[in-house]
Amino acid sequence: VNLCLTGSANSHVHDGQKIFGGKVLKGVSGGSDVGLLTLLEYYKYVEVGKTLKSPRFPIWIVCSESHYSLLFARKNVDNFAGKSIYSFDLWYYDGLANQDEEIRLTVELGSQE
Repeated sequence: VNLCLTGSANSHVHDGQKIFGGKVLKGVSGGSDVGLLTLLEYYKYVEVGKTLKSPRFPIWIVCSESHYSLLFARKNVDNFAGKSIYSFDLWYYDGLANQDEEIRLTVELGSQE
């Protein structure tokens, strides 16, 4: 997956390098156009670094226990500083879910006051 997302075939998704048990674990270095999110991080099995959580474009591959799906924004939602944008929509697609309708998630960034 790292090879497709970053162009480098590192075996871990954390940022940079980490030392574990005296061994160097190579993670992601540099930016990525498309990001990665995983349910496995909730269970503390992996740590996804900020590099993959904050891709250049609002597109994320979502890894569950059994397959991959897609989360994306139809508009670029990069850099809200100084703008009056307080919420935006993300769309979720899961090809194995026999999805008949679009799934839209609205993200609210805070108070509009």
